[in-house]
Amino acid sequence: MAKETLLQSCWIGYGEDKIIRMRIFEDTTIDLGQARLINESIRRLAVGENLIPVMIDARATYSWDKDAQEYIAQNSGFRLATALITNNPVSRVLTNSYSKIFKPNYPLRIFSNEEKAIAWLKEMMEGNRQ
Repeated sequence: MAKETLLQSCWIGYGEDKIIRMRIFEDTTIDLGQARLINESIRRLAVGENLIPVMIDARATYSWDKDAQEYIAQNSGFRLATALITNNPVSRVLTNSYSKIFKPNYPLRIFSNEEKAIAWLKEMMEGNRQ
């Protein structure tokens, strides 16, 4: 990782491949304050980039409160796309519900492994260059 930061709720890194990687910590609840810090950290780590691909490792047990979910959906115009990694069926249902309720302004896909998530984000980056 070229750059990284550690927050109360997660680790965020920005690599030479220009993809933000975020790993949510076990038993975390992300509130509005943490959601704001996450967005600020992503922007700071990827300074100079217009649209940023984000991969979230969400295999931990965690939750987002409603205000945090709404904030991320409405204040993430800098995201090119978000790939969420989870093996938990409940997380898949909740992510799909989040997408339908809050309608984020970036593509969001769920994956079960990091390799497929990264491949999709790289496709999104390539499509954005054309």
